[in-house]
Amino acid sequence: MSDLEYRETFDASTRSFAASINALETDSVKASAWGYNVGVDAGFYPSAHVGFGGLMRYSRGTVDLENPLQTLIDDRTATDPLDAGGLRVSAGLRVRF
Repeated sequence: MSDLEYRETFDASTRSFAASINALETDSVKASAWGYNVGVDAGFYPSAHVGFGGLMRYSRGTVDLENPLQTLIDDRTATDPLDAGGLRVSAGLRVRF
């Protein structure tokens, strides 16, 4: 988030605040971190050129991304950890040349 415009009003009859966002601009964020990846790939070929195969892969990593709203509130750079990766399973037809 690069810019946030908001308006806050107080309703005396209900004794509550209401906030409305007038404008919000977003930015892309890039980060990098270490992680790991393990997997297995298997194939079964009933004929010389056509077969079936499967892949199972697990990857895991954690990256710290800036939290722009908390950064505005604290007036310092605040980050949140983001877990990346997971289990991926695929299967398909395989052709040998």
